[in-house]
Amino acid sequence: LIQAGPRLVRALDLPGVLALLAHVARWGIALALLATAVWLLIRYATADRHPLAWSGVGTVFVVGSWILASLAFGLYATYVADYGSVFGGLATIWVLLTYLYLSSLALLFGIQLDSCVRSEAAG
Repeated sequence: LIQAGPRLVRALDLPGVLALLAHVARWGIALALLATAVWLLIRYATADRHPLAWSGVGTVFVVGSWILASLAFGLYATYVADYGSVFGGLATIWVLLTYLYLSSLALLFGIQLDSCVRSEAAG
C-alpha cells in the first residue's frame, strides 16, 4: 500500500490536488490497518475477554506511541547516532533490533494500560 501508492499516482497521472489526496489517503488507510491489527491483538490475544469499549484505550496508546517512537528513533538514527563507526557491518542489525525493542515496548505498555483501565472500571 505504501509502496504502490506513488506508483499508482504516477501511472494515473493525477492532478496536484488528487495526488495530495491520494497521498493522505494511503497513510490514513495504513494507519487504520495498523489500528485494526493492534485492536484485534489486544481484544483476542489476551487471556480474558473484555468489553469492546475498553479495547480502544490501549489501541490508541499503542498506535500513538508507536508513531512517536518511530519518528523519534528515525531522527536519532539519522542525525545523532553513528552506528557504522561503532558496530561496523552489524549496524543494520543493531538498528533493527533497537527499533523492534521500542515497538514491543509500545505494544506492551498499551496492553498494560488497557488492562489497568479495565480493572479500574470493574472496581
